[in-house]
Amino acid sequence: MKMSKYILLGTTILYLANPLVALADENIKKNTSNVSKNEGNNLNDLSVANKFSTDESVDSWLPDKNLQKALLEVMKIFEDKDTGKPMLPEDATVDEITKELAQKIYQGSYDQDFGLLKNRGIKDLTGLNFFQGLFYEGGDLSNNEIETIDPIIDASLIGYKGFMNLDGNHIVDASKSEDINASPLLNQTRDYGVINITGPKYIFNNPIKLGEYRGNVSKENITSIKVDGSSQGEFLESSNAFQFNDLTYGKHFVEIKWSDDTMESRNLFPLFSGKLTFILNYIPPMTGNVTVYYQNLNGGNIADSEVLSGNVGDEYETKQKKIDGYTFKEVQGNPTGKFTDQEQTVTYVYTKDPVKGADVTAKYVDESGKEIAQSEVKSGNIGDKYTTEKKDIKGYTFKEVEGSITGTLSDKAQTVTYIYVKNDDSENQTDPSEPAKPDNSGDTDNPVNNSDSNDADKTTDSNSTIKNVVNNVVEGAKTLLPKTAAEKLTLTGALGAVVVSLVGIIIFNKRK
Repeated sequence: MKMSKYILLGTTILYLANPLVALADENIKKNTSNVSKNEGNNLNDLSVANKFSTDESVDSWLPDKNLQKALLEVMKIFEDKDTGKPMLPEDATVDEITKELAQKIYQGSYDQDFGLLKNRGIKDLTGLNFFQGLFYEGGDLSNNEIETIDPIIDASLIGYKGFMNLDGNHIVDASKSEDINASPLLNQTRDYGVINITGPKYIFNNPIKLGEYRGNVSKENITSIKVDGSSQGEFLESSNAFQFNDLTYGKHFVEIKWSDDTMESRNLFPLFSGKLTFILNYIPPMTGNVTVYYQNLNGGNIADSEVLSGNVGDEYETKQKKIDGYTFKEVQGNPTGKFTDQEQTVTYVYTKDPVKGADVTAKYVDESGKEIAQSEVKSGNIGDKYTTEKKDIKGYTFKEVEGSITGTLSDKAQTVTYIYVKNDDSENQTDPSEPAKPDNSGDTDNPVNNSDSNDADKTTDSNSTIKNVVNNVVEGAKTLLPKTAAEKLTLTGALGAVVVSLVGIIIFNKRK
């Protein structure tokens, strides 16, 4: 029974359509013939009049270029209801279309072409309301790119609400289709392009609106929901939306089909059908990095750096570390904040804890390694600077140093050795066993030094004389006296006498 209704309706439409096309072709030939016969001044005068009838640009009230071209063809064929002649000549341009002419267009019979506006890429119907008589008996705007029928919902435009064919467009809102008898609205398509999403779940609000008195879209109206060719997603009647879960990174093609045949009792095809398409582009979230450094006062790393990563806008938090041998001093940068698309750094600065270092000993030795002066010991913490010094040591001359005279204390003992050479003073010393030789040179140039020299010579001579006397006395005594105890006493006495005599001589000489 359902199929027979569709066949009956299809037969009726074909019955009406075929004679309409034939009549339209005959009318075009007749109008073309009339134009040829009246190619004279009347048409030229009409063209000039139309050009200057208004200064208003056609783009200002009829913006769709494809609609302009289609209506220009209509106006070259349809007759002016007042004159019975074509409204525009064959060489007319869209700039000659005026609101005045638009209001004169008249569809008075079935001998006029209903198909001049179909499949023309028309998208915007703004301005069509000025063509009041064009759709008096109906019209065909199928297979265009029309998204809304609002501009043509006007009783004065439709006249007696003749049948309006809007199949194959991009209409998703059929709630006002009854106003223009635009039924059925089949094979509608609407593409929403690429929709960027940032999570695995997405909710798409349902744009489909059924015809008046048909109620809201239900699950029965949604015939399929597919993602990348596979059934996925669901329609939520309570929120009138489509929900998609568990999406992965990348682009996913979505196709939603619908059909409304709830008015089947009116012997019509499904009243409203079509599909929605769009691409869900799940973009991996942008990430940001924060690099955390742990450094000493000189900017050297004292612990491994760390890199924190996260989505842009997410919170981050860095942490201070406890590092053996160091004490935290300060932090440079933001220890907490949000990840951005720019690199960020946070630096924790530490001071080194003091650690006693091993001593540095400075030694002072001769060439044989024998210490000739007190050693010096330098003490301090590891890392401290030290300096040793060379000493001036009497009787020795510095030769060389072994080791670093300056440096840094470490955990190992260090030695710096200063080596000296002993001075040679033998040429300046006199053998006391030999008498001094008098200097008889006599210096006449320096009488002060000469007098002193003579006095010294006299003293030397006296000493020499005394020495000789003592020696002679001792030797004589040894020879003359016998070697007995008494002899020893006598010898001692003799020697004493000699000594006394010598003392007297010395005193005498000094007084002189």
